[in-house]
Amino acid sequence: MNNTFNIKRFGNVVRRDGMSYFQNYGWTLIVLWALPVILWFLTYISMETFDTGIIINRDTKISILMWLSLMIVPSRLYKNYNDSRKGVILAMTPASSLEKFL
Repeated sequence: MNNTFNIKRFGNVVRRDGMSYFQNYGWTLIVLWALPVILWFLTYISMETFDTGIIINRDTKISILMWLSLMIVPSRLYKNYNDSRKGVILAMTPASSLEKFL
């Protein structure tokens, strides 16, 4: 196998990873994408009746959601890579090291 970057092989790696990730972790991604909408809706319907006295601006809410996402998603997506039985598929993928890294 040629160890240089090949855009077609890279596309195949991205397609395979995307399909396997969405099959296995689609609900996790849907929940993480829907969470800001649900929080906005709850804030909107309780705007006049709910007052905690704490002012949290949009940047803080986005930072909290990003932090939670950055903690949860990688552990869910890459949990099998070091498993000797399930992680062999990634190591045997016909792609260069750069393509697998990207």
